[in-house]
Amino acid sequence: VGDSAARIPLVHDNASFRDFVRALGMPAATRVVPEQPAFPSTDEFVRVAGQHDLLPIGPPMSVEDADATLTAADRAAVD
Repeated sequence: VGDSAARIPLVHDNASFRDFVRALGMPAATRVVPEQPAFPSTDEFVRVAGQHDLLPIGPPMSVEDADATLTAADRAAVD
């Protein structure tokens, strides 16, 4: 959320999540970040997650929920 790029490191101890990401991913046409990201439908996401023994829980966060979470984390860091 926001105007700047984000990097999210992920560490997993097995291949399930890696294989899940590969199953949903699309090869890049060029070596640049796409201007418009592409996301699978919720049904496709859940179907592929199930094939990799992953259980999605809850809907994606809204922008408002993300803002509230970040604000709470900032306050906790100050305390």
